[in-house]
Amino acid sequence: METAYIGVGGNLGDVMESFRRARDLLSEHAGISSLTSSRVFSTSPVGQNAGTGYLNAAFEITTSLGPLDLLDVLIQVEQAMQRRRHVHWGPRTIDLDLVFYGERLIQEARLNVPHPAAWYRRFVLDPVADLNSNVYHPTKEMTVMDLRQMLSRRPLRWLLLANDERIGTNLSEHLSEEFSGLIDVTWRRIDEPGETSSFEFIAWNIEQKLKVREGAVRFDDLPIASRLDVSLLTGDAYTAIADVIKAATDEPVVVDEL
Repeated sequence: METAYIGVGGNLGDVMESFRRARDLLSEHAGISSLTSSRVFSTSPVGQNAGTGYLNAAFEITTSLGPLDLLDVLIQVEQAMQRRRHVHWGPRTIDLDLVFYGERLIQEARLNVPHPAAWYRRFVLDPVADLNSNVYHPTKEMTVMDLRQMLSRRPLRWLLLANDERIGTNLSEHLSEEFSGLIDVTWRRIDEPGETSSFEFIAWNIEQKLKVREGAVRFDDLPIASRLDVSLLTGDAYTAIADVIKAATDEPVVVDEL
């Protein structure tokens, strides 16, 4: 048996009823022996196609299912509840994500656990922490409460690494203006061999002395708990970075019990 955490979200229709229906369907599955729900949080939409505000929660389950089998069950529940994936990161009736599966690190074509964005998304961390603040992130080597507290600091210290002075300066200025009071963003030149795009890497909460060579910083020298590779995100860089900052700084609000 393993303990797993499932992120739950939605913004179409009667979302609370959708959450309850998903909870009931999962609880009835033979491979799930117990299920506990977090409280329900109201969160702001993240992304240009996200639509209106969301509700988010989390389920803690005890299961005999392996991670891929559990993923299949989550997809089946979404389909049973008429989940449609017409727009990437678009509005949805229900979204069920396998966020943690014990302390296992899983990297499969169909599944990455912990969820790759879980560590900087408050709408994921807060519901999980509401269930168990000691859930451990195996790659960040921090608990969900530690990660949540790291993101709760104001201003949240950001370091943008760029290889173009004009773009680095403009980007840091625009981010500082858009998120005034929430973040303190600076930029430094990135020292990466070969051709790269103008800006690739961002990081926050730099709390240790970085290795510096001739005024430059290497992405690999950043502490793991504080770095994010923007090149892995979709869309233009400014929008991608702004979405990440919004997800990291938006304060979810408890609205109901499930």
